[in-house]
Amino acid sequence: MNKFCFIACFNNLILLQECIEYIERLYIPAGYEVETFLIGDAASMAEGYNRAIVSSDAKYKIYLHQDLFIVNRYFLYNILNIFEADDSISMIGMMGSPILPDNAIMWNGHRVGKLWNETAPESYDESIDELSFTEVAAVDGAIMVTSKDIRWRDDIFDGFDFYDVSQSLEHRRKGYKVVVPKQISAWCIHDDGVIMNLMGYEPNRQKLLKEYSKEEFVVASNLSKYGDNYINLEAASDYVIKLENVNRLSSKLSAKAEDIYKMIDEKLSEHNMEGFISIGNIIMNAVSNDEILYSSDFVKIISVIKAVSYEKSLEDTTFMSDISSLSKLQDKYDRLASLLWRIEVCPAEDWTFEAFKFIDENDISAFMISEILYSKISLYRKRKFILDSIAVYFKCKNDMKRYARFMAVSSKYEEGNNKV
Repeated sequence: MNKFCFIACFNNLILLQECIEYIERLYIPAGYEVETFLIGDAASMAEGYNRAIVSSDAKYKIYLHQDLFIVNRYFLYNILNIFEADDSISMIGMMGSPILPDNAIMWNGHRVGKLWNETAPESYDESIDELSFTEVAAVDGAIMVTSKDIRWRDDIFDGFDFYDVSQSLEHRRKGYKVVVPKQISAWCIHDDGVIMNLMGYEPNRQKLLKEYSKEEFVVASNLSKYGDNYINLEAASDYVIKLENVNRLSSKLSAKAEDIYKMIDEKLSEHNMEGFISIGNIIMNAVSNDEILYSSDFVKIISVIKAVSYEKSLEDTTFMSDISSLSKLQDKYDRLASLLWRIEVCPAEDWTFEAFKFIDENDISAFMISEILYSKISLYRKRKFILDSIAVYFKCKNDMKRYARFMAVSSKYEEGNNKV
């Protein structure tokens, strides 16, 4: 049927809502419909995605993460053109590996394509001759578009890792091509927190290596182009050792992290600002002693703690002032972080005004926003531009105090600065 179906497994309604906002802005080709299929109780990514195959009659299914924002408004036109150019193409991804490394971890090898957070020209080959796409062995699961329904291997993968590599290989087993389009600028933002959650990663990697042969990791036409020098063997070996250690210590690491989360929840429920701030040292000591993995969630908490410390010293309203639980803190952070993307990618649109309004009505400080923009997990490029834009908003409102505060924080940074 002439229909596009967007499919997402989710556990975060804040991010999912923003993901859908971007979908609703897309231009739709004439004669086509768009629907969504959202799964909030998936046992695994593969299990959830198989429900969509049964439930939707859409010819084109777009499987995407809840934190994937499509900024190219002609996205549907572009993918339609690729599928119509070659009927043997059954899957499109935004980033992929022409040849998978022997360890099956595409991030250890060569990649093509772009995501907003992965565009370094020295790392990603865009020299794909006259074609508008290049064939790959596998694509990253942030977004995967299919024109043929092939069952996801939920009989093997019971988690949320390696389902994407597996599904790419399944399509190729059926004789179809998997491709990555050439993008002048990235079509999608994947604000995934940069730091991978490695819990459960190694068991699924071993399942993939057992099911698929190394010969399936290679697209034959890529051999002459990429040769044998497409992987840093030493780095790949070190990464596998790290995965094995995490898997061995997973129960211990998870238990310690859960203890810290409970402590944070307790301090927030008590509105104990000093106690909340003190948890920063506990987190960093646990990281230093290898008692926890320094996950993106912990980076976010440290960012909030830093901002609250600044705000407290100036006797300003703090980011945690209206927060009574860890889940509410995470929701507020995610909402703010996702709205900042609107300022970066759509600065002139009315749709972006919601970001300024949220910052204004919630009395978000320049310190909190700078901590998000310049954190270790930040993927924003126009950080100073975002701060300056917010400053201008307050200047237009004649709120000169907040204008001055944002300009003061902005002046500390130059565009393109390293993250702090």
